[in-house]
Parts: sequence; structure tokens; C-alpha cells
Amino acid sequence: MESQQKTIISTRQSQNPLLHVRIRSAQKLIWEGDATSVSSINSNGAFDILPNHARFISVIEDQPIFVQSINERKKFSFERTVLSVANDVVSVYVGI
Repeated sequence: MESQQKTIISTRQSQNPLLHVRIRSAQKLIWEGDATSVSSINSNGAFDILPNHARFISVIEDQPIFVQSINERKKFSFERTVLSVANDVVSVYVGI
């Protein structure tokens, strides 16, 4: 029975993967948490980052970054950021 419960929990987690998002400046951590998606606009246009996204790096200038968590949507606005994605971790570096 215990083995079946572990399998069910593991299956649920793989069906609902999350991103881990960190937004930081050189001085401090601005926000950190889990998200279902991250969206913004770079020089090529709008983009969305979902769990299992390929490695990605982009400069974002004067565009909002939207972080969608399970319960809420957060909007962050900065003059210039570098956003990178690797292994379901989204790192946003502010003031670059």
C-alpha cells in the first residue's frame, strides 16, 4: 500500500511541475518562490517560460515580468534585467 501511495504522489508531481523563480539585485533578494509560468517581452517579442523549458537567456529592457504562481499573478517592473532559465530555475538579475 505504501508503495502505491508513493507512486501516486510521484505521478502528481510530474503532472504539475513548477518553476523556481529568483529575482535579485546585487544588493538583495527581491522575490523568490515557485511558479507555473514566467512571461515577458524581449527584443524578439513576447515569450513564456513553462516547466521543462530549454536553457534560455535574455535581456529584458523596460518590460514587465509576470510570474504566475498557483494562487496569484505577480508583476515586476525593472529598467533592465537579465533572465536565465536552466533546469526549471528562472533567475532574474536586476540592474545589469
